[in-house]
Amino acid sequence: MAVSLNVPFHPGDALVAAALPIALAVPDGDQRLSPTFPFRPAIPGFTDASPFDRLLAALGRNP
Repeated sequence: MAVSLNVPFHPGDALVAAALPIALAVPDGDQRLSPTFPFRPAIPGFTDASPFDRLLAALGRNP
């Protein structure tokens, strides 16, 4: 939402550290292509990115 509103969003390190393992545990696969699934397929190639960018990519959001 922050991107669509053109406002910066910088979650705290503790929040990202707590949320990243949960995001990585969300099953990836064809079910994410369903219009009713809340996340898109994971975006590969962000293994060396910041933890927040890895979290976004794991949930199908382009960091």
